[in-house]
Amino acid sequence: MYCRDQSLGVRKSVLLQTRAIHSCAWHASFETRAML
Repeated sequence: MYCRDQSLGVRKSVLLQTRAIHSCAWHASFETRAML
């Protein structure tokens, strides 16, 4: 069961990491724009 769910978990964590990176980049660009 663990081995079968492992690939799904990896895929899910990669998706979450990608989303977190995108939101961080978006917030950073938004703050930079606000400062300018």
